[in-house]
Amino acid sequence: MNHRTALGALHIGALFFGLTGVFGKLAASASPAVIVFGRAAFAVLALALFASLTGPGWRRLSGQDIRRLLLGGVLLAGHWVSFFIAVKVGGVAIATLGFASFPAFTVILEGVLFRERIRRNEAVLVVLVSIGLILVTPA
Repeated sequence: MNHRTALGALHIGALFFGLTGVFGKLAASASPAVIVFGRAAFAVLALALFASLTGPGWRRLSGQDIRRLLLGGVLLAGHWVSFFIAVKVGGVAIATLGFASFPAFTVILEGVLFRERIRRNEAVLVVLVSIGLILVTPA
């Protein structure tokens, strides 16, 4: 992948990231679970197409790999459902800002789950992100 292709892929990814909440709002009549099921079904079809086009070479998955993938899928589905609930309750802007603040939550979870020491600059950024979210969230 050259620089131009990588930059194009980055822009497409940013576009999809930004439009996620808008699509969720457009599907306002559907429940968050239905929206997530549709996203997951589309992802399965896209991955199946990719796997069939790339041909053989995929290794067999062990039982442990399958369990880890299932756990990751359940966690991702829970994340998606909570995001689309946030879109319905708080609107696209607030939900997307909360979603985009994941690096702050990652810093906190690293400290809690992996007992990693939070550096001063990380703590300052977590505080600033939190203040920003509080300021833009309606009372």
